[in-house]
Amino acid sequence: MLTPGSRLENELALSKRLRLSRPTVRQGIQELVGKGMLVRKRGVDEEHAELLDEELGAALLTMERKSFANDGTVVEYGYHVYRASRYSFEVTLVDS
Repeated sequence: MLTPGSRLENELALSKRLRLSRPTVRQGIQELVGKGMLVRKRGVDEEHAELLDEELGAALLTMERKSFANDGTVVEYGYHVYRASRYSFEVTLVDS
């Protein structure tokens, strides 16, 4: 059992330990985040720090996107991770 403030394993470690697919683990985590039971914080862990050429704990930018067919079905799903030190995004919200 986790106590408030403790860290959860990363998605890959959880999926291996629980013998679930990574998308299933990601969906479960997202449901807990949506219910306010879990807070997601992005940062480079030891596993990815060397691959990303970033300091341990450095900020990450993440983006999830879906593409839909004309009938509304999802035809493509993307989950992307970017080094925050190398990218910036500009977003404009428009009231339709």
